[in-house]
Amino acid sequence: MLMACAGSGQLAGLHLELYTDSDCPFVLGAWFTALSGSLRRLFVESWDGGPVVLTANLAHMAVLREIISLSRLAELALCRLAYPRDGYAPLQHLHALTCLHLHGCVHVPACLGQLGSLEELLVESYGGEQLSSTAEDGATLSAALGRLTCLTRLRLEGMPGLEAPPATLTCLGCLRQLAWLQGASPEPLPPGPWLRHLQLFAAWAPAVATSMPALAEAAAALTELEVAADAEGCEQAAAVVRWAGGRHGIRRLAVGLSDQAREAPGSLPAALGEARAANPALIVVQRDLDLDAWSMPDLYPELE
Repeated sequence: MLMACAGSGQLAGLHLELYTDSDCPFVLGAWFTALSGSLRRLFVESWDGGPVVLTANLAHMAVLREIISLSRLAELALCRLAYPRDGYAPLQHLHALTCLHLHGCVHVPACLGQLGSLEELLVESYGGEQLSSTAEDGATLSAALGRLTCLTRLRLEGMPGLEAPPATLTCLGCLRQLAWLQGASPEPLPPGPWLRHLQLFAAWAPAVATSMPALAEAAAALTELEVAADAEGCEQAAAVVRWAGGRHGIRRLAVGLSDQAREAPGSLPAALGEARAANPALIVVQRDLDLDAWSMPDLYPELE
């Protein structure tokens, strides 16, 4: 069946699950090579039935080497892989690649800054003791952003070493959507003209609150805000809501609260009422604090 689909050029998306109970080399075979003319979307997931997998076996390394043949591959999602930083080198040969999602991978690719065709990048670290990126990966990511000047969509979540938005964000003058889900740090976005095309900003309330001056000055295209708040961030979320209500260019405001914040929202309900009154056209969405559903949805559910 796979050979038939590959030969007919009908298979455009593929989800591979790699099981890790063996270190035997894993060869995809001729059917995979035959996909080079059709496959545009690929999701590769390491899986052994548990929540995380920590392995860098031969099977996984072989898969990345074989994707070099996929000359039309545009969208790639990798989940729970433990390659070394230089193990991602084959990605440099994917010249059509415009979208890369890294979910819970142990390291950031050393070659990330060389993937100059990327328009969309998602990097999230699961954390925990078994599978976690390090501050060195955060530094690699920060440096790479300075070279990925074609990015229009960027989502970063839980990456160590990036407590504050890096100055390299100012190189992303084409950015339309930014999800800075790096925790409740109050560090603001760097100001400047790089914000002029930004249409959506998602972050924890402290980061949005301290970024309001930079957004007000330069983000004339901003139409959507997504704000996450825990119990300690409710008042900052309220300040953001009032600010958004006074900016008639903002058409949609999503507010996500933790369970504790829902129990003690402070002045947030009043602020939501004020924002609706000040801007009747404003669409206000109150949602659960499920960051996985925020802004850039994952590629891989569409491949399952």
